Amino acid sequence: MARMKTIFTQDVFTEQVVTAHAVKVPVTPSLNTNIMGFLPVHCIHQLLKSRAFTKHKVPIKDWIYKQLCETVPPLHPVLPPLVEAYVNSIIVPSTKGRNDTTNEPISEAEIMVIFERSIFASHLSTCNGGKASQSLLEKSKAMSKQSDIVTSMTAQLLLLYYLLLYEDVRLANMRSIVAANRSVKRYSQNIMASLPVKYLLQEAQKEQHHYAGLLSPLLRLLVTHYPHLCLVEDWLYGNVYVVDKRDRKSVV
Repeated sequence: MARMKTIFTQDVFTEQVVTAHAVKVPVTPSLNTNIMGFLPVHCIHQLLKSRAFTKHKVPIKDWIYKQLCETVPPLHPVLPPLVEAYVNSIIVPSTKGRNDTTNEPISEAEIMVIFERSIFASHLSTCNGGKASQSLLEKSKAMSKQSDIVTSMTAQLLLLYYLLLYEDVRLANMRSIVAANRSVKRYSQNIMASLPVKYLLQEAQKEQHHYAGLLSPLLRLLVTHYPHLCLVEDWLYGNVYVVDKRDRKSVV
């Protein structure tokens, strides 16, 4: 039996074969915590953690982007750690193997597409006087026309988390990045200025039970890197709304 296991894992279904096949498996539509069992996203998460995609030079960015877009509430618990493993695989090179690479990051235009097809589209077109991010908006609109993505607030929160975590990990590893003379993508300030961050967080707070495991790290990163977006009065307003909503439900 042990011999059979060795043959299957080392000769038939090697890590390289599994990795190459994993990116061809369709993402799970409308992924949420109510979908039970072992899903493709679990496999991708484990392969990301083991750096299999970079080791065998298999592009994984498109698969992860599609899966993040195909998410709805309540949030599936594997999604935050998936984003964390992906971000680390982009910025922090593996120490295993001399030919190791890093994964490709999500482009700014791809991120903006998720917000272009939402109620925030009018906000995006007028941000920064409509000038600073005009080229970025044009790219995202062109991509939006070619895509059939229907976005949810879950996808928007996950991509916001991705952006904040990316910046956090990038800054934490700047010394080694500079020492190795590596070129690491830096997202422009325009993209954060374009996103309705306060609105997203206020809406997420109203439905905290749908975003367990994401809201706390999201707030921590915001307080660290964008404290001006975490004014006390904003959270007080959000808490009053939540309490009022709960009170109305109890009366009914």
